Amino acid sequence: MITFYVARLNERFVSPALRTDLINLASDWLADNYPIEDRADGVRVRVREAEDDPVWRVVVDDNRDPTKPAISTTVTVVLDESEDLTFDVRCVAIPYSDSVSPRQPLPLPPLHLTRLVAAAASMLESRDVGWEIQPNAVSLRTELDGQSLGAIIGLPTRKLPLFVFAPKEGPSATQLPKQIPVLLAANAHCVIVETRSAADGLAAVWGSNLVQPGTIAVIWPGNKGVNSWQTGGAAADEINNKIFAAARAVIDGASGSLGPVRLPMMRPTTELVAKAVEDDVSALALQLEALYDEIEELQSALSNAEQQLINKEEDLEEKQRLLDVLVLQKVGLEIELGRDNVGIRASSMPDVLRQAKATCTDLQFHPDLDDTIQEFQYPDPTKVLMDLLKLNAVAKKWITNQIPMSSFAIECSIKGLVYTPNVSQTARQKYGEDYTFMWNGKEHLAGDHLSRGKHANHCRIYFFRDQESREVVVCHIGRHLRDKKSG
Repeated sequence: MITFYVARLNERFVSPALRTDLINLASDWLADNYPIEDRADGVRVRVREAEDDPVWRVVVDDNRDPTKPAISTTVTVVLDESEDLTFDVRCVAIPYSDSVSPRQPLPLPPLHLTRLVAAAASMLESRDVGWEIQPNAVSLRTELDGQSLGAIIGLPTRKLPLFVFAPKEGPSATQLPKQIPVLLAANAHCVIVETRSAADGLAAVWGSNLVQPGTIAVIWPGNKGVNSWQTGGAAADEINNKIFAAARAVIDGASGSLGPVRLPMMRPTTELVAKAVEDDVSALALQLEALYDEIEELQSALSNAEQQLINKEEDLEEKQRLLDVLVLQKVGLEIELGRDNVGIRASSMPDVLRQAKATCTDLQFHPDLDDTIQEFQYPDPTKVLMDLLKLNAVAKKWITNQIPMSSFAIECSIKGLVYTPNVSQTARQKYGEDYTFMWNGKEHLAGDHLSRGKHANHCRIYFFRDQESREVVVCHIGRHLRDKKSG
């Protein structure tokens, strides 16, 4: 079974009346989309509902197309003894084949199901770090609006990702499709950064210029990183494709993160079921249904236990990550003080990039590095990490105007770096594409570079300095790029 859509809403201290309203909402959805009189062969509907049962659940199994995986949709409403309410919707694809075949793309959830979640979100008015979980997009126009978004990005209690769309400026800018906030209802905060003032306010508080006009970004909670898409001069259709790719990333993230809802271990007993009917056949059918529910609950309890174990492991990993960050920040301070023997170690070149991203807060790293550095091996990765930490110290002085552009090379020399401010004219003319990188929708020549080693055991760190945004962007860590000696 492959879970391809999950949406969950939680609200504390709610009344039974609100639970009833949600059950009525889900019942109307069921009647509108799977009416009894129109149910075709291959559609099976099971409803769990009893007066004393805190769990209301409907399961719809749809196997009308035998050439495709069956789709099982479950809607659950739970109100436990603490008056905590959970509304959970999930879709599971169940493959039918008995042979191995290429994996087919999973479908997006049907519109009627995402509208159900959106309606539930409007009824519950749940919040995440103070922001209402709502099925529409929040527009940011002023610098203060952008600052309010930046203030919640790093909050450790944030549970939902931020889906940020910053359209290009101008009257012909592509708008966010109206179905996106509905598609992502309960799974993300949808935000439109409509002006450069709002983008500047966001950058000032967040500390990153990643979101600029012409950007789509998914900012994950818990310091899990950022996925971004540049729209640049793309056509409207291409921009829409990137928007839906970003939305797909959020949906996939929710499907892989949200485990089965925890159900109270309380359900209609066989005795209650038996008393509710007089016909023996009907009683047996209901008893069988109760047993099915018990199996589901036991499976859910097992999944919850597994999820708790995973969460504890993730907590441990997060604490270790924070410890690593603190150690690397201490190293950065020691380097600024001119100390070389700072006790750091990198095990590989990908480890160099990972540690550098965690501690070099005054350097930006081009996305291409994640792929290109995998192919590069260097006998002493720790020395490359040290070069990046020293470059970060120099970049900090330049960004904060402690040194002018003309003193960048001198400061690098003081730190013990072998720095070259540009590449040869031949390299720029003949192999310019090797040194050209897209950043914030513009092409930049990464001619500045640091050198380490000689002959077969050498490493180059290529970067550029953007005077306008005051950024130092590392674009390539690896072998010497082609130049006049390559011909």
